[in-house]
Amino acid sequence: MLGAITDHVIELDRALHERIFNLGYSTWVEQQGVKLSDFDARRDQAWWDGLMDLVPVWDGMINKFNSA
Repeated sequence: MLGAITDHVIELDRALHERIFNLGYSTWVEQQGVKLSDFDARRDQAWWDGLMDLVPVWDGMINKFNSA
């Protein structure tokens, strides 16, 4: 990391953040069939923070898969 350059990095303002977030619409809503309300829930940081509660569950699933 000490030698990393930032030529291809941009600091996002709110408008750019929204623009990038909205790119997921076609993937999640149109292609995967996720309800728009569920997609929009991801705008709230609490939704992402809530995923941390699932980490032990995912770890258990991975361990079960790896031991099979």
